[in-house]
Amino acid sequence: MSKPLTQSGYLYVLSHPSDKDLFKIGITRRDPKIRLHEHNTQLDKAVGKVVAETGQHWILKEAVKVADVYLAENVFWQRTPVADIPHLRETELVKIAGTGGFDYQWILDGLEEAKKAKARSDTSIAPIPKTTPNRGAEWIESQLVGSGIRPMKTVGNGTTKVWFVCSKDHQFKMSGYTLVGGYKQSRQPSCPVCSPELYNSWEHQNHIELGSPLKRST
Repeated sequence: MSKPLTQSGYLYVLSHPSDKDLFKIGITRRDPKIRLHEHNTQLDKAVGKVVAETGQHWILKEAVKVADVYLAENVFWQRTPVADIPHLRETELVKIAGTGGFDYQWILDGLEEAKKAKARSDTSIAPIPKTTPNRGAEWIESQLVGSGIRPMKTVGNGTTKVWFVCSKDHQFKMSGYTLVGGYKQSRQPSCPVCSPELYNSWEHQNHIELGSPLKRST
């Protein structure tokens, strides 16, 4: 009979010098520094590929002791916007938006919540199950009603960039989630050409493309 795994361990946060908004959040039952070394040397993994591409190592930014690593991890991720938006966390890495409440404070708040999580009395019982995202394609489409903006094909999953066109025939590419102002809906869906002032410089530089999908494909 196999021995039950130790439940306690750490929830940790890694940052990367190449991108101030890129983080890796993970769990380990060992010393987080050991896991850090593995991430910086396993270059075939998603986290290690960033090291291979940039020549820079990940940095251990935060580490908190938790009673149950799997339950703590689940508690951390079961928060808006990750729990609401499908595919927002598609890989081991997370790219925070820096706006709309999805920023580094969101990570710190999650660590505090994870520390409060107790250990399961029976480890055969799975941690809290994942919730069904409630802000996917249909939700994005409902937010566009009456805005004069429509997708040129589909609205995607809310987080991937897709092409939209406004009533003045301006074409632009961004995620539906950015278009509606994040999970807090900080603005009405607006064309970034007609109303550029409604988007901050970070969004213009990193999340918005202007032009035509046909021109960009040639």
